[in-house]
Amino acid sequence: MTGTTNLNSSDDSWSNQVSLGMEWDRWGQTFSHARMSTNGCVNLTSGSAGGTSANCQDYTPQSLPYKDFTLYVLWTDLIRGNNSKMLYKDFGSYVVFGWYYMKEYNRNSSNSIEAILYDNNSYEYRYRELDIKNHDVIIGEQGKHSTHPEYTKTYLYYNDGQSGYGQLDNYLAGYGGPDIENGGSLFSGSFADMCEINQLYSSNCSGYAAAYLAQQCALDTLYNSACTGYAAAYLAQQCALDTLYNSACTGYAAAYLAQQCALDTLYNSACTGYAAAYLAQQCGLNTLYDEECTGYAAAYFIYECDIDVFYSTSCDGYASALAQEEALYDAIYGTDDTDMYGYEDEYGYDEYGNAYTQDDMWYDEVYDEYLDPNDPCYENNCADFTDADWYALDIEQFGQEQVDEWYGNDVQFSDEGYIDYGDQTEEEYWTEIDDGMNTYDEEQEALWAEEELAYQMEEEAYMLEQEQYYEEQYT
Repeated sequence: MTGTTNLNSSDDSWSNQVSLGMEWDRWGQTFSHARMSTNGCVNLTSGSAGGTSANCQDYTPQSLPYKDFTLYVLWTDLIRGNNSKMLYKDFGSYVVFGWYYMKEYNRNSSNSIEAILYDNNSYEYRYRELDIKNHDVIIGEQGKHSTHPEYTKTYLYYNDGQSGYGQLDNYLAGYGGPDIENGGSLFSGSFADMCEINQLYSSNCSGYAAAYLAQQCALDTLYNSACTGYAAAYLAQQCALDTLYNSACTGYAAAYLAQQCALDTLYNSACTGYAAAYLAQQCGLNTLYDEECTGYAAAYFIYECDIDVFYSTSCDGYASALAQEEALYDAIYGTDDTDMYGYEDEYGYDEYGNAYTQDDMWYDEVYDEYLDPNDPCYENNCADFTDADWYALDIEQFGQEQVDEWYGNDVQFSDEGYIDYGDQTEEEYWTEIDDGMNTYDEEQEALWAEEELAYQMEEEAYMLEQEQYYEEQYT
């Protein structure tokens, strides 16, 4: 404890002198200093009339008088052990002399006592554990006995073995006076004096209730709603239990967002999974909302066919619309059996040259595309493919040179058919290959666009030649 002075002294000796930090009046004199005797006495010194005490070195206490100007807190034969302490501390309005865990001489015991001197010139003795078996005990006070015997007072005298009591504990329990052990106290002041010093001295003190409230509030602000700071402490307590208790809680906004997101991922764009949930919501409202929507390809195909039946030869009604248009064309311009312009099957052919119909196609829901029976992944046949299987399929479809450009020249597989990624992670490896394939797709699309444009221009030129021919022949 800060501010504490160590006054340890040896057996049957006394400590250095300390200042009381106040003028303490007792026995007709004013004292400013004191010492501590190892044997349980406070020895007042430097009295205004020359009064000075002496060490309580006698280890066989007898009835008072003994040493003048002395407070006999627990005069007996005490000695310090390994854990014993003799301490002094000035608290301003009072000072404390304390003997803690002192042994009875030649016994393994523990005794803790305090003497408190108040600035209203009163004192208090306090006792915790007491264990004296083989020595006498005196509790009292003594001024100048030769001139003022009335200043000599004995509050307790235990003569070792007195009345058949084998030790102090038994004596305190049966002698008829207060049992001061484990929390007992002796006071020199009046009841009013003690209440003035400390309103917690007794529940009968006029200010006890307010002092007790202040004491408990100092220990725990949540003790009572009347405590200063109770509202803030209660808020902090409840916020620690539940961040959503009040919007003033630290972290409330984040906790509220998390709560609402758990209830509805679409609550806020900051919610984890919001983008996927919003996409799913919009796709549920309109499959054409985004290319990522399940069924987008089929829905887009139907949409385009509804706008223009000639969008694709696979559009429902394409054949009949084409036949009607050709009939109208023939009606205007005549027929030409050698003209093969018109319907072209887009579903491919089987090994006998027969064209596939839409009923022959299989829809792959994972990749959102239709596959004809010639496709190696038709009806989910690629579900159990290993990396080695896909690699072989890529070579078959695109050639070794193109595959080497994607995968590199030295591709290693495990016994289970999975690629060895080397010093790359799986994600890094496939991202690099996907980027290469995407570049290939873009190049192929560009070539296809150029070929389609050239084809359209050729068709337009051919149709223009045909129109000019028919006009020249029939007009």
